[in-house]
Amino acid sequence: MSCTDLEAAELSSSTLTARVEALGARMTSIRHGSTAVELLARHDTRVLEAADRPALPDGHLRFADGWNVLIPNAGDSRVIDGVEHEYHGEAARRAWQLSVSANAVTASLALRSLPLSLTRTTSLVGDSLLVRQTIRNDSDVPQRFAWVEHPVFDGALLSGGGAVRVGASSVPLVQLGQGGFDSARVPAGCACVELPDARLALRLHWDPHVLPHMHVWQERRSILGPPWFGRVDGVGLEPASHGPGDPEFGLGPLTLEPFGTLESLLRLEVIEAERGESPQPVEAAQ
Repeated sequence: MSCTDLEAAELSSSTLTARVEALGARMTSIRHGSTAVELLARHDTRVLEAADRPALPDGHLRFADGWNVLIPNAGDSRVIDGVEHEYHGEAARRAWQLSVSANAVTASLALRSLPLSLTRTTSLVGDSLLVRQTIRNDSDVPQRFAWVEHPVFDGALLSGGGAVRVGASSVPLVQLGQGGFDSARVPAGCACVELPDARLALRLHWDPHVLPHMHVWQERRSILGPPWFGRVDGVGLEPASHGPGDPEFGLGPLTLEPFGTLESLLRLEVIEAERGESPQPVEAAQ
C-alpha cells in the first residue's frame, strides 16, 4: 500500500518493533519487546522541532538521536559545481514517500541536488532489523556522492565503562558528562557493544566495500552550551563511505555510472541474555 501522505509507519516482529518517519526516512524507535527497552536515543520533540528553525544553523539537533541516513553529503554544508548541499545532506531533510507491506516499510525519494533516486526498505526478521538502501543514477553522466548511516543509541544503555568492538579493535565508552569521536577503517564490516543493564547486546553488520569506515560519535551531555545545552545523551555507530573531515574529491568517494544502481544491506542484531545469565560477550567478525 502506497501512502503519499503517510507521516510514519510501524513494524513489529516476535522480538522487535520499529518506527519509520517520512521526514528523512528517519527511524525514531527500535524497541526490544520482552525487555521493553528503547534502543535509540530519543530527546524532547520540542528540541527536535527547533532544529529546523533558521535561527539554529545547520540543524544539528535533528541528528542527535534516531537513525538518519546522510546522502549525498555528510558533514558541513558545501557548494559543489555551483550546487549548495546542506549539512548532512538533502535526504535527511526531505519528506520521503512511504509504502507499507505486511513486514516492511519502503521509503522513496528523488533528490533535487543530484539526479539520484533513493529507495530504503526497513524490515524486521526475528531479533534482527534490516535496512536495504538502493541508490540509482537517473542521468547519463557519472555522479559522485557521500553516504553515512547515522544511528544514535541511548547513551544511558551503553554506560558502565565498556567498549564498542569495531572490527579487531575497540573504542572505550565515555562516562556521563564526556564526549568523543573516533573513526577507523573496518574491513570486517561489523561493530558490537553490550548493554549490561538491559541484558542485551547489539551487533551491527554492513558492507565494507561500500561503507569502509566506522565513526563512533559519543555525546553524553558534555556540551552544556548551544546547540544542545546538556540535553543530548547518545552514542552513534556510523558506517561511512569515507573518513572524518572533507572528502578528497567532491561530495564523497562513491560514484555511480550513468543509469547505474548501488544497493547495500545493513543488519542490526539485538541479542538477549538467557534468564539468569549475563549477556555473552559479542565479538566482531574478523
